[in-house]
Amino acid sequence: MTSTTLGASLALATAAFWAISPFCFASASRKIGSMAVAVLRVVIAMFLLAVVLSVRVWLTKSPIHFPGAMAMTLTIASGIIGMGLGDLMGYEAFLVAGVQRTTLISTLAPVAAVIAAWLGFGETLGVRELAGIALVIAGTAFALDGRYDAKESRAAPDRKGILLAVGSAVCMGLGAVTVRWAYHYEPRLDPVVATTLRVASAAVFLTAISPLLRCNLTHAARTAGGHTWSRIVMGTLAGPFGGMLCYVTALSLISAGLCSALASASPLFVLAIAALRFRKAPTPLALFASVIAVIGVVVLMVK
Repeated sequence: MTSTTLGASLALATAAFWAISPFCFASASRKIGSMAVAVLRVVIAMFLLAVVLSVRVWLTKSPIHFPGAMAMTLTIASGIIGMGLGDLMGYEAFLVAGVQRTTLISTLAPVAAVIAAWLGFGETLGVRELAGIALVIAGTAFALDGRYDAKESRAAPDRKGILLAVGSAVCMGLGAVTVRWAYHYEPRLDPVVATTLRVASAAVFLTAISPLLRCNLTHAARTAGGHTWSRIVMGTLAGPFGGMLCYVTALSLISAGLCSALASASPLFVLAIAALRFRKAPTPLALFASVIAVIGVVVLMVK
């Protein structure tokens, strides 16, 4: 398996993981609020990643190799932008615009990634990659149609939900480019260390701004029942832990635009999960958008 194939496979695994976590976090957010969920899941993920690092050190008998100053700065910035601001807006969009529509709008992330990579350090993609990305993100337009998901809304989502979802997608794309940039510096960034730094920086940032957003984390943690905690833990394992490990590792192997495009295939998995979980067939518009995204993924994967 070539590094490109491995990177693309990990990016698709990220898409699958990130399709599971929104349903869990949306359910928990309705109980204790999106801000509290955004903070609690990165704190849990930070401790899980710290355990992974500790076990690896114990098994390999080798110390943790931290990146240089510039790579560390970029990785921390990536966590604040992508997982801090991006996910905070995304979880609120889940409540306002719905999980399926918000997830499909998140396919705008590759556009932000490609533009930022081009402006930032001259990273370019070929015609095939650009065509694939264009097909993947084409379904975004259909997410703004009221017929996309009859269960979530029979009318077009309000402006707040659209802006939150678009803002989240842009931050995700910028975060991808920033951490990808960090891999250009020596000593080479370790993916597990990078993931831990990224999650930890998001946890510190969100915890610091929570009082400004009138979020009482202590009260939220106490009022969350067993059902809510199970959703937070399950979403964390699928999202900022397992999904983020796959995502950051993929960014070390393939370009930020390609990685973001493949990871943004989550709507395909979301439709499948929704069909199994809620036992409802996708709308024709949702199926059409999914077909476009599938074609885009095939164009990206097949040379």
